[in-house]
Amino acid sequence: MNKENISAIILAAGMSTRMGAFKPLMPIGNTTAIENIIRVFRLAGIGDISIIIGFRAKDVSLALKHRDVRLVLNESYADGMLSSIKTGIKNLQPECEAFFILPTDIPLVRLATVNALSAACRPGHIYYPTFHERRGHPPLISTYFSRNIMNFSGKGGLQAFLSRNKSSAVDVAVTDPGILLDMDTKPDYRRILARYRQYQIPTPDECLVLLNENFDAGEEVIDHGKIVAKVALVLGKAIQQSKSDLNLDLLVAAGLLHDLARNQRDHARVAMQILNNLDYPAVAEIVGVHMDIRFEDEKAISEKEVVFLADKLVSGTRIVDLKARFDTAIKRYGSEPDVLAKIKSRMGSALKIKHRVEQLAGRSLEAIVGPMVLSGTAL
Repeated sequence: MNKENISAIILAAGMSTRMGAFKPLMPIGNTTAIENIIRVFRLAGIGDISIIIGFRAKDVSLALKHRDVRLVLNESYADGMLSSIKTGIKNLQPECEAFFILPTDIPLVRLATVNALSAACRPGHIYYPTFHERRGHPPLISTYFSRNIMNFSGKGGLQAFLSRNKSSAVDVAVTDPGILLDMDTKPDYRRILARYRQYQIPTPDECLVLLNENFDAGEEVIDHGKIVAKVALVLGKAIQQSKSDLNLDLLVAAGLLHDLARNQRDHARVAMQILNNLDYPAVAEIVGVHMDIRFEDEKAISEKEVVFLADKLVSGTRIVDLKARFDTAIKRYGSEPDVLAKIKSRMGSALKIKHRVEQLAGRSLEAIVGPMVLSGTAL
């Protein structure tokens, strides 16, 4: 189905009674709950976005006055969420063939989730995102069901209606725990804030789902990524005392995903593009240079250099001596000048990064990673 015929209905009319604060406008990082949701739908190419307003309608209208969205007033918002859903459906554009429904108290749904649901959508079905086989938000509903929803008055709201149409349900597996994270209470909100700080960094669990289910990366690539991630984490922890701004979670995610497109030509660039499309720009930036990176002695070390070095220290699932690895490659490709030049360039960068890591950690690289070998981390 063409995305031009898919709409989004964002529910922002409720009174947020249990929260004790107005959820649509609650701050999340440098944005608000409702603005982050709008951003994701816009990035996904959903052009028609309706914001259903009611309680504090003027405040929402003011906050979104520069946003290209349709504000639709639900005068019966006190009657509950179903009334807002019906208001949204009633105001859909004539060309709409399917619509997302997302309350603003579920603000961390990822771009990749919206894209996956949109790509799967066919007329006459209801699509649910699932994470580890648990259904979450937002459902994507064919307009085939619009009239029946408008006429539905049973208890239980939209959920009750959808449960009566199980035969039309299609589950779409996504790597997005955000589909399950709502914020009804202050503790919920604190969890949302904590997760948002890592919003563009997939968790290890998400990375493994991505590798296994979305890209079928294969056991060899996954096992290699696990070791690279562990080495990167150990290196990061070793230098963290003198360089506290390294993000350890980012190191792990990039380590796990760096060979995401291993079987494709120019796999680092391809993987970077994939990760950018999934809205993981920080991870994408690291993965894009994990094969080749230029490092000067005076340059500050970042997550890019750490993951680059970690990858060069791991062959398959074994931790190897850095110099021995490059010496072997130089002997193997000694008769191929172009390849040899690349190998020597990588070796130069790796040795410079190794030296900087040792300076920051106050001990040798062997002393840092040696315990990993002894503990069996090298598999």
